[in-house]
Amino acid sequence: MCLKKNDRTARNTSIGLKLEKGEIFYILFCFLLYFIWSIAKELNYAPDEEMRYLIPEYIFHTGQLPDGRLPEIRNDLWGFSYAFYPNFLGPLLSAACMKVVSLFTMDSSMLVIAARFPSVLCGTAIVFFAFGIGKRAFGKRGAWIYTVLLSMIPQFVFLTSYVNNDIICILGSVVILFSWVSAFGDRWNIKNGLLLAVGIIIIALSYYNGYGWILASMILFVGFWLCEEYKEKKEHLRMMKFGLLISVVVLVGIGYFFIRNAVLYDGDFLGMEILNEYSEKYADPEWKPSARNTPKNLGLSVFEMLLPTSFSHTSWIIKVFDTFVGAFGYANVFLPNWIYGLYGILFVVMFMGVLGNLRDWVKMRKEVRNKTRKKTLLFYGGMIISFLTPIILCIYYSYAVDYQPQGRYCYPMIAAFFWFGTQGLLWLLKKMKLSESFKTIITVLFLVIVVSVTLFVTWKIYLPS
Repeated sequence: MCLKKNDRTARNTSIGLKLEKGEIFYILFCFLLYFIWSIAKELNYAPDEEMRYLIPEYIFHTGQLPDGRLPEIRNDLWGFSYAFYPNFLGPLLSAACMKVVSLFTMDSSMLVIAARFPSVLCGTAIVFFAFGIGKRAFGKRGAWIYTVLLSMIPQFVFLTSYVNNDIICILGSVVILFSWVSAFGDRWNIKNGLLLAVGIIIIALSYYNGYGWILASMILFVGFWLCEEYKEKKEHLRMMKFGLLISVVVLVGIGYFFIRNAVLYDGDFLGMEILNEYSEKYADPEWKPSARNTPKNLGLSVFEMLLPTSFSHTSWIIKVFDTFVGAFGYANVFLPNWIYGLYGILFVVMFMGVLGNLRDWVKMRKEVRNKTRKKTLLFYGGMIISFLTPIILCIYYSYAVDYQPQGRYCYPMIAAFFWFGTQGLLWLLKKMKLSESFKTIITVLFLVIVVSVTLFVTWKIYLPS
């Protein structure tokens, strides 16, 4: 259970971290890879992209945020528009890129590529923050493991290639996690506090499945503050003012969009009620919420949904696993079985390492200072909340709303998932009775394999599809 609180690399108190040449090269490599994926396919190759694209397209042409009730942005099949949600950060960024490109051309395919460009940039920014998180938490070796695992899993690369809110939400999660790691070592200060506010704004205006990070952030801010055991009232007053500042920044950043929703849709500031209303009213008969054969409507239990039954011959868990690792198009272009097998083995190995790491920490917890122990428990409590929330929401959605076992719905937890995974792999590596140079060779070979698998997927599966 390591956080490198006293590591010289980890205690850079600035927001940014000085990147080495290899890290810069890798970030540029990721940008190029993500951009190639973004220009390779036509509009609507990916799930919901056509529906998502209608919103920035409307903003681009009118200069205004759309009302979700407008027929021109409503999907004929589903009967609703994503414009009912106040999650306008992605559409605004896409519309801005479209405006820039329109100065040179009005070609429709170029405008689509422009609308996708924020996804490419978000993916690249995630790589940058992943290095920062890894350096502060694990050291150089762990930073590379964490960053490559996060940035090279095929489904993540796919998310960087089209118009969606998932990748923006992931960016918000790594920004928040970076602020947590910084606050663990340096206490809350104006820099990591404002970074926390930015991360919360990004998630709040992107994807509800990521809201576990917001809840966990509130807990960690108060918890870390109390763990410092300030003896002077002025310190507590300072932290109260600091917390108020963060709250004000967040409210200023998100307030307009949620208030607008409440005004337009009779108090429905999340847009969920009006979306369901329009879906029931305008969707094709078999796609209306009341007509969907969900496991709940069929009288099945959640357990029956998760495992192979007469409802679904392939278990929900297997479908989510496959689409978590990688499935392109409308989840109908799958990877070779050997790639799913490799990732399955990797995830099992990571889990074993996590258990071993946890066991060691429990044994030595009494040797850790009380304050540090409390902050560590708070930190991992926040990580668990952020990890479990999208999984629980994904299960609930498939069970009660619309049976769609898609791994991308769980992706808001990916920063926490590979955090735990990296710790597990580092623990296993530590237990190997090998020289440091040999451990480095093993690490490099492992990372080369991970990157090579994604390059194979790019040229042999994604581009030909």
